[in-house]
Formats: sequence, C-alpha cells, structure tokens
Amino acid sequence: MKIILKDLRFFGYHGLYDTEKKAGTYFTVNLIAIYSTDKPILQIEETVNYAELFALVKAEMETATPLLETLAQRIATHILARFSLVETVHITIEKESPPIPYFNGSSVGIEWEQKRVP
Repeated sequence: MKIILKDLRFFGYHGLYDTEKKAGTYFTVNLIAIYSTDKPILQIEETVNYAELFALVKAEMETATPLLETLAQRIATHILARFSLVETVHITIEKESPPIPYFNGSSVGIEWEQKRVP
C-alpha cells in the first residue's frame, strides 16, 4: 500500500543564506509512505491517515532548516516513529527561486528514501 501526498506547497525560510532566511520562498513536497498488507482495509485505524501525515509534514516545513537534506531526513524519521505500519518513506522537496546567479530553472531539490530499520 502506498499513501501519497502530492504537490504540497509551503512558504518557508529554509536555506543557508541570509537572504533565504529573511525573504523565504515556496517549497513543494511530495511524499509516499509505503507499507505491506495482505488484508482488506475497512477502517482508518488499519491504515495510515493521510491527514495526520500532512499535519506532520506541515509542522516540519514550518521549522526553518538550513539544508533540505536535513529536513527530508527529519520528516522521514518522524513518520517512521509515528506510524508503525510504514516501512518506507520516499520524499522529494523542491525549492522555488533558489538564490543562484543566472539560474533559469523552476526549482532545485532533493529526493530521499528511508526504510525502517528492523
């Protein structure tokens, strides 16, 4: 089973440079929480509640962090700690308008996958 949160958009102050910390920019998060099941899911308690996943991601995105790598790892670690069903977290975070001279793309970003350690 894959629980997917797609194209979540947040305004935040993540970055190394003073301009990023003061002005902020938009970030897009995509998240997949993966777990195995062989039974029918009939109640919310038998799955991963995507509203709770969103609340966790939102709270983390509100905490200014210098590196997107750190932010993604922290989100994945908190998801694995909070949701015992989740076996793997796959996350991408993109930063719009990065402070790179002459940059003409739409964003820069990172991709991270973290598995539960048995």
